[in-house]
Amino acid sequence: MKITELLNAEMFKVTGWSIIHSMWQFLLLFAVLKGALLLVSKRRSKLRYIISLIFLASAVTCSFFTFYHEYQLFFGNKTQSVGFVVHPEKAISPVNPPVAGHAGIVVLSSPAIILFNFLNSVSSYLTIGWIIGMIFFLFKISYAGFYLNTLRKLPSESFPDVNKKIRELCGKMKIGRNIRLIITGSVSEALTFGHFKPVILLPLSYVTQVSMEQMEMIIAHELAHIKRFDYAVNLLQATLEAVYFFNPFFSAMSDIVRNEREYCCDDMAVATCGDNKTLAIALASLKLITTYPELALPAAPKKSIFQERIHRLIGTPGKSNKSVRNSFFSALLILLTLALLSKSVDAHINNKDLPVVTDPMVQLLTDNQANYKEQLFSYKRGIQVHEIFLISTVNGKPLYAYLDGALMSKGELFQLTAIMNQQRTITPAEIAKTQKSPVLNRQDRHSQIHNKTESLMAEIKRIKSDLNVHPSREAENKLKELSNQVNALNKEEVTLSMEQYREDVKQIPVDVKLHELLTKIIVNKEYTPEERKQLNVLVKKKAEI
Repeated sequence: MKITELLNAEMFKVTGWSIIHSMWQFLLLFAVLKGALLLVSKRRSKLRYIISLIFLASAVTCSFFTFYHEYQLFFGNKTQSVGFVVHPEKAISPVNPPVAGHAGIVVLSSPAIILFNFLNSVSSYLTIGWIIGMIFFLFKISYAGFYLNTLRKLPSESFPDVNKKIRELCGKMKIGRNIRLIITGSVSEALTFGHFKPVILLPLSYVTQVSMEQMEMIIAHELAHIKRFDYAVNLLQATLEAVYFFNPFFSAMSDIVRNEREYCCDDMAVATCGDNKTLAIALASLKLITTYPELALPAAPKKSIFQERIHRLIGTPGKSNKSVRNSFFSALLILLTLALLSKSVDAHINNKDLPVVTDPMVQLLTDNQANYKEQLFSYKRGIQVHEIFLISTVNGKPLYAYLDGALMSKGELFQLTAIMNQQRTITPAEIAKTQKSPVLNRQDRHSQIHNKTESLMAEIKRIKSDLNVHPSREAENKLKELSNQVNALNKEEVTLSMEQYREDVKQIPVDVKLHELLTKIIVNKEYTPEERKQLNVLVKKKAEI
Protein backbone atom coordinates (compact mmCIF):
# COMPACT_ATOMS: atom_id res chain seq x y z
CA MET A 1 0.00 0.00 0.00
CA LYS A 2 1.32 3.45 -0.92
CA ILE A 3 1.94 5.94 1.87
CA THR A 4 -0.61 8.35 0.34
CA GLU A 5 -3.28 5.65 0.42
CA LEU A 6 -2.34 4.83 4.00
CA LEU A 7 -2.62 8.44 5.12
CA ASN A 8 -6.04 8.77 3.49
CA ALA A 9 -7.37 5.66 5.23
CA GLU A 10 -10.53 6.57 7.13
CA MET A 11 -9.52 4.62 10.26
CA PHE A 12 -6.35 6.71 10.46
CA LYS A 13 -8.42 9.88 10.32
CA VAL A 14 -10.87 8.55 12.92
CA THR A 15 -7.98 7.81 15.29
CA GLY A 16 -6.33 11.14 14.52
CA TRP A 17 -9.46 13.11 15.35
CA SER A 18 -9.87 11.08 18.55
CA ILE A 19 -6.36 12.15 19.52
CA ILE A 20 -7.16 15.79 18.76
CA HIS A 21 -10.39 15.73 20.79
CA SER A 22 -8.64 14.06 23.73
CA MET A 23 -6.59 17.22 24.29
CA TRP A 24 -9.52 19.47 25.25
CA GLN A 25 -11.45 16.61 26.86
CA PHE A 26 -8.58 15.67 29.19
CA LEU A 27 -7.96 19.35 29.89
CA LEU A 28 -11.56 19.64 31.06
CA LEU A 29 -11.26 16.54 33.26
CA PHE A 30 -7.94 17.72 34.69
CA ALA A 31 -9.37 21.14 35.54
CA VAL A 32 -12.43 19.64 37.25
CA LEU A 33 -10.19 17.18 39.15
CA LYS A 34 -8.00 20.01 40.42
CA GLY A 35 -11.08 21.89 41.54
CA ALA A 36 -12.54 18.83 43.25
CA LEU A 37 -9.31 18.10 45.14
CA LEU A 38 -9.22 21.68 46.42
CA LEU A 39 -12.47 20.91 48.25
CA VAL A 40 -11.13 17.76 49.94
CA SER A 41 -8.69 17.90 52.86
CA LYS A 42 -5.27 16.47 52.11
CA ARG A 43 -5.60 14.34 55.23
CA ARG A 44 -8.34 12.32 53.51
CA SER A 45 -5.93 10.52 51.23
CA LYS A 46 -8.17 7.53 50.47
CA LEU A 47 -11.01 9.72 49.24
CA ARG A 48 -8.65 11.87 47.17
CA TYR A 49 -7.09 8.74 45.68
CA ILE A 50 -10.49 7.29 44.71
CA ILE A 51 -11.54 10.60 43.14
CA SER A 52 -8.29 10.77 41.16
CA LEU A 53 -8.73 7.19 39.93
CA ILE A 54 -12.30 7.92 38.85
CA PHE A 55 -11.18 10.89 36.78
CA LEU A 56 -8.33 8.91 35.23
CA ALA A 57 -10.74 6.11 34.32
CA SER A 58 -13.19 8.71 32.99
CA ALA A 59 -10.51 10.05 30.67
CA VAL A 60 -9.95 6.58 29.20
CA THR A 61 -13.70 5.97 28.90
CA CYS A 62 -14.18 9.36 27.26
CA SER A 63 -11.55 8.58 24.64
CA PHE A 64 -13.26 5.27 23.79
CA PHE A 65 -16.63 6.98 23.38
CA THR A 66 -14.99 9.69 21.26
CA PHE A 67 -13.44 7.07 19.00
CA TYR A 68 -16.83 5.34 18.67
CA HIS A 69 -18.49 8.66 17.84
CA GLU A 70 -15.87 9.52 15.22
CA TYR A 71 -16.17 6.00 13.78
CA GLN A 72 -19.93 6.45 13.45
CA LEU A 73 -19.42 9.78 11.69
CA PHE A 74 -17.13 8.17 9.11
CA PHE A 75 -18.76 4.78 8.68
CA GLY A 76 -22.19 4.98 10.33
CA ASN A 77 -24.68 2.13 10.45
CA LYS A 78 -24.05 0.13 7.30
CA THR A 79 -27.39 -1.68 7.68
CA GLN A 80 -29.20 1.54 6.83
CA SER A 81 -28.78 2.33 3.14
CA VAL A 82 -29.72 5.90 2.39
CA GLY A 83 -30.29 7.14 -1.13
CA PHE A 84 -28.29 10.10 -2.32
CA VAL A 85 -30.70 11.25 -5.03
CA VAL A 86 -29.45 12.91 -8.20
CA HIS A 87 -32.46 13.99 -10.21
CA PRO A 88 -32.49 17.63 -11.31
CA GLU A 89 -35.42 17.09 -13.71
CA LYS A 90 -37.94 16.36 -10.96
CA ALA A 91 -36.25 17.99 -7.95
CA ILE A 92 -38.30 20.35 -5.80
CA SER A 93 -36.42 23.51 -4.93
CA PRO A 94 -36.27 24.53 -1.26
CA VAL A 95 -38.54 27.40 -0.33
CA ASN A 96 -36.93 28.47 2.95
CA PRO A 97 -36.60 32.23 3.42
CA PRO A 98 -33.05 33.61 3.31
CA VAL A 99 -31.17 33.78 6.59
CA ALA A 100 -30.17 37.34 7.36
CA GLY A 101 -26.87 38.41 8.81
CA HIS A 102 -24.62 36.08 6.83
CA ALA A 103 -24.03 38.08 3.69
CA GLY A 104 -20.54 39.14 2.71
CA ILE A 105 -18.70 36.48 4.75
CA VAL A 106 -15.16 35.93 3.48
CA VAL A 107 -15.09 32.17 3.47
CA LEU A 108 -11.70 30.99 2.28
CA SER A 109 -9.87 33.18 4.78
CA SER A 110 -11.93 31.98 7.77
CA PRO A 111 -9.50 30.91 10.55
CA ALA A 112 -11.90 28.19 11.65
CA ILE A 113 -12.00 26.57 8.22
CA ILE A 114 -8.23 26.93 7.82
CA LEU A 115 -7.68 25.30 11.21
CA PHE A 116 -10.15 22.51 10.47
CA ASN A 117 -8.57 21.75 7.10
CA PHE A 118 -5.13 21.74 8.70
CA LEU A 119 -6.18 19.36 11.49
CA ASN A 120 -7.97 17.14 9.02
CA SER A 121 -4.88 17.00 6.81
CA VAL A 122 -2.53 16.09 9.68
CA SER A 123 -4.90 13.70 11.49
CA SER A 124 -3.46 10.66 9.69
CA TYR A 125 0.10 11.76 10.48
CA LEU A 126 -0.88 12.13 14.13
CA THR A 127 -2.09 8.53 14.11
CA ILE A 128 1.18 7.28 12.65
CA GLY A 129 3.16 9.28 15.21
CA TRP A 130 0.94 7.96 18.00
CA ILE A 131 1.51 4.35 16.92
CA ILE A 132 5.27 4.83 16.79
CA GLY A 133 5.36 6.58 20.15
CA MET A 134 3.07 4.04 21.82
CA ILE A 135 5.26 1.16 20.61
CA PHE A 136 8.34 2.93 21.98
CA PHE A 137 6.85 3.52 25.43
CA LEU A 138 5.36 0.03 25.62
CA PHE A 139 8.83 -1.28 24.85
CA LYS A 140 10.17 0.79 27.75
CA ILE A 141 7.59 -0.78 30.06
CA SER A 142 8.53 -4.25 28.85
CA TYR A 143 12.20 -3.49 29.45
CA ALA A 144 11.42 -2.17 32.95
CA GLY A 145 9.50 -5.37 33.71
CA PHE A 146 12.42 -7.45 32.46
CA TYR A 147 14.84 -5.43 34.60
CA LEU A 148 12.71 -5.86 37.72
CA ASN A 149 12.61 -9.59 37.09
CA THR A 150 16.42 -9.65 37.14
CA LEU A 151 16.36 -7.98 40.59
CA ARG A 152 14.61 -11.05 41.98
CA LYS A 153 17.85 -12.98 41.49
CA LEU A 154 19.92 -10.62 43.64
CA PRO A 155 21.42 -12.27 46.73
CA SER A 156 20.17 -10.95 50.06
CA GLU A 157 22.21 -10.04 53.13
CA SER A 158 21.11 -11.70 56.36
CA PHE A 159 19.40 -9.42 58.93
CA PRO A 160 17.20 -11.54 61.23
CA ASP A 161 15.81 -8.51 63.06
CA VAL A 162 14.53 -6.99 59.85
CA ASN A 163 12.87 -10.27 58.79
CA LYS A 164 11.27 -10.53 62.21
CA LYS A 165 9.96 -6.96 61.94
CA ILE A 166 8.39 -7.75 58.55
CA ARG A 167 6.55 -10.74 60.03
CA GLU A 168 5.28 -8.59 62.91
CA LEU A 169 4.06 -5.85 60.56
CA CYS A 170 2.35 -8.38 58.28
CA GLY A 171 0.46 -9.63 61.32
CA LYS A 172 -0.58 -6.08 62.33
CA MET A 173 -1.63 -5.17 58.79
CA LYS A 174 -3.34 -8.54 58.23
CA ILE A 175 -1.29 -9.46 55.17
CA GLY A 176 -1.35 -13.22 54.58
CA ARG A 177 0.82 -13.30 51.49
CA ASN A 178 4.39 -14.64 51.18
CA ILE A 179 6.71 -11.66 50.79
CA ARG A 180 10.34 -11.99 49.83
CA LEU A 181 12.80 -9.52 51.37
CA ILE A 182 16.07 -8.71 49.61
CA ILE A 183 18.65 -6.52 51.34
CA THR A 184 21.36 -5.62 48.85
CA GLY A 185 23.85 -2.95 48.01
CA SER A 186 22.76 -3.00 44.34
CA VAL A 187 19.86 -0.58 44.98
CA SER A 188 19.83 2.84 46.66
CA GLU A 189 16.18 3.06 47.72
CA ALA A 190 13.43 0.81 49.01
CA LEU A 191 11.43 -0.73 46.16
CA THR A 192 8.38 -2.96 45.97
CA PHE A 193 7.29 -4.87 42.88
CA GLY A 194 5.42 -8.02 41.88
CA HIS A 195 1.73 -8.76 42.29
CA PHE A 196 1.51 -12.54 42.67
CA LYS A 197 4.99 -12.88 44.17
CA PRO A 198 5.72 -9.51 45.85
CA VAL A 199 9.32 -8.53 46.57
CA ILE A 200 10.65 -5.77 48.84
CA LEU A 201 14.17 -4.48 48.14
CA LEU A 202 15.97 -2.54 50.87
CA PRO A 203 19.34 -0.83 50.27
CA LEU A 204 22.10 -2.28 52.44
CA SER A 205 23.49 1.19 53.24
CA TYR A 206 20.12 2.29 54.58
CA VAL A 207 19.57 -0.80 56.74
CA THR A 208 22.98 -0.42 58.37
CA GLN A 209 22.69 3.33 59.07
CA VAL A 210 19.17 4.02 60.36
CA SER A 211 17.37 3.00 63.53
CA MET A 212 14.88 0.14 63.66
CA GLU A 213 12.05 2.65 64.21
CA GLN A 214 12.79 4.36 60.90
CA MET A 215 13.27 1.00 59.22
CA GLU A 216 9.89 -0.09 60.56
CA MET A 217 8.22 2.95 58.96
CA ILE A 218 9.75 2.32 55.55
CA ILE A 219 8.82 -1.38 55.67
CA ALA A 220 5.26 -0.49 56.73
CA HIS A 221 5.00 1.87 53.77
CA GLU A 222 6.11 -0.88 51.38
CA LEU A 223 3.75 -3.41 52.95
CA ALA A 224 0.91 -0.90 52.49
CA HIS A 225 1.56 -1.01 48.73
CA ILE A 226 1.33 -4.80 48.81
CA LYS A 227 -1.83 -4.86 50.92
CA ARG A 228 -3.55 -2.38 48.58
CA PHE A 229 -2.47 -4.28 45.41
CA ASP A 230 -0.88 -1.06 44.17
CA TYR A 231 1.55 -2.84 41.88
CA ALA A 232 -1.25 -4.16 39.64
CA VAL A 233 -2.86 -0.71 39.51
CA ASN A 234 0.50 0.91 38.81
CA LEU A 235 1.19 -1.56 35.97
CA LEU A 236 -2.15 -0.73 34.33
CA GLN A 237 -1.50 2.96 34.90
CA ALA A 238 1.94 2.75 33.27
CA THR A 239 0.40 0.98 30.26
CA LEU A 240 -2.20 3.73 29.89
CA GLU A 241 0.53 6.35 30.15
CA ALA A 242 2.25 4.65 27.21
CA VAL A 243 -1.00 4.79 25.23
CA TYR A 244 -1.67 8.45 26.09
CA PHE A 245 1.95 9.56 26.11
CA PHE A 246 1.09 12.50 23.84
CA ASN A 247 -1.41 14.06 26.25
CA PRO A 248 0.12 16.23 29.01
CA PHE A 249 -3.18 16.44 30.87
CA PHE A 250 -3.42 12.66 31.16
CA SER A 251 0.15 12.61 32.49
CA ALA A 252 -0.78 15.31 35.01
CA MET A 253 -3.80 13.31 36.24
CA SER A 254 -1.67 10.17 36.40
CA ASP A 255 0.91 12.02 38.53
CA ILE A 256 -1.87 13.07 40.89
CA VAL A 257 -2.95 9.44 41.22
CA ARG A 258 0.61 8.37 42.02
CA ASN A 259 1.05 11.12 44.59
CA GLU A 260 -2.23 10.31 46.31
CA ARG A 261 -1.27 6.64 46.34
CA GLU A 262 1.94 7.48 48.20
CA TYR A 263 -0.04 9.60 50.66
CA CYS A 264 -2.37 6.65 51.28
CA CYS A 265 0.57 4.37 52.04
CA ASP A 266 2.13 7.02 54.29
CA ASP A 267 -1.10 7.27 56.27
CA MET A 268 -1.40 3.49 56.51
CA ALA A 269 2.20 3.23 57.76
CA VAL A 270 1.57 5.91 60.38
CA ALA A 271 -1.65 4.20 61.45
CA THR A 272 0.27 0.93 61.89
CA CYS A 273 3.32 2.30 63.68
CA GLY A 274 1.76 5.48 65.11
CA ASP A 275 4.44 8.13 64.58
CA ASN A 276 4.27 10.85 61.90
CA LYS A 277 7.60 12.44 62.75
CA THR A 278 9.49 9.15 62.57
CA LEU A 279 8.15 8.49 59.08
CA ALA A 280 9.08 12.03 58.04
CA ILE A 281 12.65 11.49 59.27
CA ALA A 282 12.78 8.11 57.53
CA LEU A 283 11.67 9.65 54.24
CA ALA A 284 14.17 12.48 54.59
CA SER A 285 16.96 9.96 54.92
CA LEU A 286 16.00 8.65 51.48
CA LYS A 287 16.13 12.09 49.94
CA LEU A 288 19.04 11.29 47.64
CA ILE A 289 17.21 10.01 44.57
CA THR A 290 18.62 7.90 41.79
CA THR A 291 16.90 6.54 38.70
CA TYR A 292 14.65 3.58 39.46
CA PRO A 293 12.35 1.45 37.29
CA GLU A 294 9.01 3.12 36.59
CA LEU A 295 7.03 -0.05 37.37
CA ALA A 296 8.41 -0.32 40.91
CA LEU A 297 6.74 1.34 43.89
CA PRO A 298 9.46 3.31 45.72
CA ALA A 299 9.25 4.49 49.29
CA ALA A 300 11.80 7.19 48.49
CA PRO A 301 9.86 10.32 47.54
CA LYS A 302 10.41 12.05 44.24
CA LYS A 303 11.87 15.52 44.43
CA SER A 304 8.64 17.02 43.10
CA ILE A 305 6.55 15.71 46.03
CA PHE A 306 9.15 15.40 48.78
CA GLN A 307 8.24 18.63 50.57
CA GLU A 308 4.53 17.92 50.23
CA ARG A 309 4.85 14.47 51.81
CA ILE A 310 6.92 15.83 54.67
CA HIS A 311 4.44 18.66 55.22
CA ARG A 312 1.52 16.24 55.42
CA LEU A 313 3.33 14.28 58.11
CA ILE A 314 4.53 17.12 60.33
CA GLY A 315 2.21 19.97 59.30
CA THR A 316 -0.99 21.07 61.01
CA PRO A 317 -3.57 18.25 60.85
CA GLY A 318 -6.36 18.93 58.41
CA LYS A 319 -4.71 22.04 57.01
CA SER A 320 -5.53 22.49 53.33
CA ASN A 321 -2.18 24.03 52.33
CA LYS A 322 -3.80 25.76 49.36
CA SER A 323 -1.66 28.33 47.61
CA VAL A 324 -2.80 31.34 45.65
CA ARG A 325 -0.88 30.04 42.65
CA ASN A 326 -2.61 26.65 42.67
CA SER A 327 -6.03 28.19 43.20
CA PHE A 328 -5.52 30.66 40.36
CA PHE A 329 -4.23 27.91 38.05
CA SER A 330 -7.22 25.67 38.82
CA ALA A 331 -9.71 28.50 38.38
CA LEU A 332 -8.11 29.45 35.05
CA LEU A 333 -8.29 25.85 33.81
CA ILE A 334 -11.93 25.53 34.87
CA LEU A 335 -12.89 28.75 33.07
CA LEU A 336 -11.03 27.69 29.95
CA THR A 337 -12.61 24.25 29.83
CA LEU A 338 -16.07 25.67 30.52
CA ALA A 339 -15.58 27.97 27.55
CA LEU A 340 -14.61 24.99 25.38
CA LEU A 341 -17.60 23.08 26.68
CA SER A 342 -19.96 25.95 25.93
CA LYS A 343 -18.64 26.12 22.36
CA SER A 344 -19.23 22.38 22.01
CA VAL A 345 -22.79 22.80 23.32
CA ASP A 346 -23.40 25.66 20.90
CA ALA A 347 -22.05 23.53 18.06
CA HIS A 348 -24.35 20.70 19.12
CA ILE A 349 -27.35 23.05 19.15
CA ASN A 350 -26.42 24.40 15.73
CA ASN A 351 -26.17 20.84 14.42
CA LYS A 352 -29.85 20.15 15.07
CA ASP A 353 -30.74 20.98 11.44
CA LEU A 354 -27.91 19.00 9.84
CA PRO A 355 -28.93 15.87 7.92
CA VAL A 356 -28.53 12.44 9.45
CA VAL A 357 -28.13 9.04 7.83
CA THR A 358 -31.91 8.56 7.78
CA ASP A 359 -32.61 11.76 5.82
CA PRO A 360 -32.99 11.20 2.04
CA MET A 361 -31.14 13.95 0.21
CA VAL A 362 -31.90 15.32 -3.26
CA GLN A 363 -29.06 16.74 -5.31
CA LEU A 364 -30.55 19.71 -7.14
CA LEU A 365 -27.42 20.87 -8.91
CA THR A 366 -23.83 19.90 -9.57
CA ASP A 367 -21.50 22.05 -11.65
CA ASN A 368 -17.83 23.02 -12.03
CA GLN A 369 -16.93 26.69 -12.23
CA ALA A 370 -13.70 28.62 -11.58
CA ASN A 371 -11.83 25.39 -10.74
CA TYR A 372 -14.33 24.53 -8.01
CA LYS A 373 -17.19 22.06 -7.74
CA GLU A 374 -20.56 23.46 -6.64
CA GLN A 375 -23.39 21.26 -5.38
CA LEU A 376 -26.86 22.14 -4.12
CA PHE A 377 -28.77 19.67 -1.94
CA SER A 378 -32.24 19.57 -0.43
CA TYR A 379 -33.50 17.44 2.46
CA LYS A 380 -36.29 17.46 5.04
CA ARG A 381 -36.08 17.38 8.84
CA GLY A 382 -39.63 16.80 10.00
CA ILE A 383 -41.79 19.24 8.02
CA GLN A 384 -38.95 21.70 7.42
CA VAL A 385 -37.10 21.66 4.09
CA HIS A 386 -33.42 22.59 4.25
CA GLU A 387 -30.83 23.48 1.66
CA ILE A 388 -27.07 22.92 1.60
CA PHE A 389 -24.79 24.69 -0.87
CA LEU A 390 -21.45 22.86 -0.86
CA ILE A 391 -18.24 24.12 -2.46
CA SER A 392 -15.49 21.56 -3.02
CA THR A 393 -12.33 21.17 -5.01
CA VAL A 394 -12.59 19.57 -8.44
CA ASN A 395 -11.44 16.35 -6.75
CA GLY A 396 -14.38 16.48 -4.34
CA LYS A 397 -12.60 17.67 -1.16
CA PRO A 398 -15.10 19.86 0.79
CA LEU A 399 -13.91 23.41 1.41
CA TYR A 400 -16.93 25.17 2.93
CA ALA A 401 -20.71 25.02 2.81
CA TYR A 402 -23.86 27.01 3.58
CA LEU A 403 -26.88 25.62 5.44
CA ASP A 404 -30.00 27.61 4.49
CA GLY A 405 -27.70 30.45 3.43
CA ALA A 406 -25.67 30.47 6.67
CA LEU A 407 -21.99 29.55 6.70
CA MET A 408 -21.48 26.14 8.33
CA SER A 409 -18.88 25.70 11.06
CA LYS A 410 -15.92 23.36 10.65
CA GLY A 411 -17.58 20.82 12.92
CA GLU A 412 -20.81 20.92 10.90
CA LEU A 413 -18.88 20.59 7.64
CA PHE A 414 -16.97 17.62 9.05
CA GLN A 415 -20.22 15.95 10.14
CA LEU A 416 -21.83 16.65 6.74
CA THR A 417 -18.83 15.15 4.94
CA ALA A 418 -18.96 12.04 7.11
CA ILE A 419 -22.68 11.58 6.38
CA MET A 420 -22.17 11.98 2.65
CA ASN A 421 -19.41 9.37 2.71
CA GLN A 422 -21.98 6.89 4.02
CA GLN A 423 -24.62 7.50 1.37
CA ARG A 424 -25.10 5.64 -1.90
CA THR A 425 -25.41 7.56 -5.17
CA ILE A 426 -28.46 6.79 -7.33
CA THR A 427 -28.05 7.50 -11.04
CA PRO A 428 -30.71 9.28 -13.13
CA ALA A 429 -31.35 6.03 -15.02
CA GLU A 430 -32.28 4.29 -11.76
CA ILE A 431 -34.61 7.13 -10.78
CA ALA A 432 -36.32 7.09 -14.18
CA LYS A 433 -37.34 3.47 -13.73
CA THR A 434 -39.56 4.49 -10.81
CA GLN A 435 -40.55 8.04 -11.82
CA LYS A 436 -41.05 7.58 -15.61
CA SER A 437 -38.86 10.50 -16.64
CA PRO A 438 -39.91 11.85 -20.10
CA VAL A 439 -36.30 12.50 -21.04
CA LEU A 440 -35.24 8.98 -20.30
CA ASN A 441 -38.37 7.56 -21.99
CA ARG A 442 -37.31 9.44 -25.13
CA GLN A 443 -33.85 7.94 -24.86
CA ASP A 444 -35.34 4.49 -24.43
CA ARG A 445 -37.51 5.10 -27.50
CA HIS A 446 -34.42 6.05 -29.51
CA SER A 447 -32.84 2.77 -28.53
CA GLN A 448 -35.97 0.82 -29.36
CA ILE A 449 -36.25 2.48 -32.81
CA HIS A 450 -32.61 1.75 -33.57
CA ASN A 451 -32.91 -1.92 -32.60
CA LYS A 452 -36.16 -2.38 -34.53
CA THR A 453 -34.76 -0.64 -37.62
CA GLU A 454 -31.71 -2.93 -37.63
CA SER A 455 -34.00 -5.95 -37.33
CA LEU A 456 -36.22 -4.77 -40.22
CA MET A 457 -33.19 -4.02 -42.43
CA ALA A 458 -31.87 -7.52 -41.81
CA GLU A 459 -35.26 -8.96 -42.81
CA ILE A 460 -35.39 -6.78 -45.97
CA LYS A 461 -31.92 -7.98 -46.95
CA ARG A 462 -32.98 -11.61 -46.56
CA ILE A 463 -36.17 -11.12 -48.67
CA LYS A 464 -34.24 -9.38 -51.45
CA SER A 465 -31.82 -12.32 -51.53
CA ASP A 466 -34.75 -14.77 -51.85
CA LEU A 467 -36.38 -12.70 -54.65
CA ASN A 468 -33.27 -13.06 -56.78
CA VAL A 469 -33.66 -16.83 -56.65
CA HIS A 470 -37.48 -17.30 -56.37
CA PRO A 471 -39.42 -14.21 -57.51
CA SER A 472 -42.98 -14.00 -56.11
CA ARG A 473 -45.75 -11.39 -55.64
CA GLU A 474 -46.08 -12.22 -51.96
CA ALA A 475 -42.41 -11.56 -51.27
CA GLU A 476 -42.54 -8.23 -53.14
CA ASN A 477 -45.56 -7.09 -51.03
CA LYS A 478 -43.75 -8.11 -47.84
CA LEU A 479 -40.66 -6.17 -48.92
CA LYS A 480 -42.75 -3.06 -49.59
CA GLU A 481 -44.44 -3.31 -46.17
CA LEU A 482 -41.15 -3.61 -44.35
CA SER A 483 -39.73 -0.61 -46.23
CA ASN A 484 -42.71 1.49 -45.18
CA GLN A 485 -42.12 0.48 -41.56
CA VAL A 486 -38.47 1.51 -41.79
CA ASN A 487 -39.45 4.91 -43.23
CA ALA A 488 -41.97 5.44 -40.39
CA LEU A 489 -39.34 4.62 -37.79
CA ASN A 490 -36.87 7.01 -39.41
CA LYS A 491 -39.47 9.81 -39.30
CA GLU A 492 -40.18 9.09 -35.62
CA GLU A 493 -36.48 9.18 -34.81
CA VAL A 494 -36.11 12.54 -36.54
CA THR A 495 -39.09 13.87 -34.58
CA LEU A 496 -37.56 12.69 -31.27
CA SER A 497 -34.22 14.27 -32.17
CA MET A 498 -35.91 17.60 -32.90
CA GLU A 499 -37.75 17.50 -29.59
CA GLN A 500 -34.49 16.80 -27.78
CA TYR A 501 -32.79 19.65 -29.64
CA ARG A 502 -35.56 22.10 -28.73
CA GLU A 503 -35.26 21.14 -25.05
CA ASP A 504 -31.50 21.51 -25.14
CA VAL A 505 -31.85 24.96 -26.70
CA LYS A 506 -34.31 26.00 -23.99
CA GLN A 507 -31.74 25.16 -21.27
CA ILE A 508 -28.95 27.26 -22.80
CA PRO A 509 -30.07 30.62 -21.27
CA VAL A 510 -30.53 28.99 -17.85
CA ASP A 511 -27.14 27.29 -18.05
CA VAL A 512 -25.48 30.58 -19.00
CA LYS A 513 -27.08 32.41 -16.05
CA LEU A 514 -26.13 29.57 -13.71
CA HIS A 515 -22.55 29.74 -14.96
CA GLU A 516 -22.40 33.50 -14.33
CA LEU A 517 -23.97 33.23 -10.87
CA LEU A 518 -21.77 30.35 -9.68
CA THR A 519 -18.63 32.07 -10.95
CA LYS A 520 -19.63 35.26 -9.11
CA ILE A 521 -20.17 33.37 -5.84
CA ILE A 522 -16.79 31.65 -6.04
CA VAL A 523 -14.81 34.71 -7.14
CA ASN A 524 -16.40 37.10 -4.60
CA LYS A 525 -16.18 34.47 -1.84
CA GLU A 526 -19.66 35.25 -0.57
CA TYR A 527 -23.18 33.83 -0.78
CA THR A 528 -25.72 36.58 -0.21
CA PRO A 529 -29.45 36.03 0.38
CA GLU A 530 -30.16 37.52 -3.06
CA GLU A 531 -27.74 35.12 -4.72
CA ARG A 532 -29.34 32.24 -2.86
CA LYS A 533 -32.76 33.29 -4.15
CA GLN A 534 -31.48 33.57 -7.74
CA LEU A 535 -29.81 30.18 -7.55
CA ASN A 536 -32.99 28.48 -6.37
CA VAL A 537 -35.03 30.15 -9.15
CA LEU A 538 -32.56 29.04 -11.84
CA VAL A 539 -32.42 25.48 -10.49
CA LYS A 540 -36.22 25.34 -10.47
CA LYS A 541 -36.38 26.58 -14.08
CA LYS A 542 -33.79 24.02 -15.13
CA ALA A 543 -35.87 21.26 -13.53
CA GLU A 544 -39.08 22.43 -15.24
CA ILE A 545 -37.63 22.53 -18.75
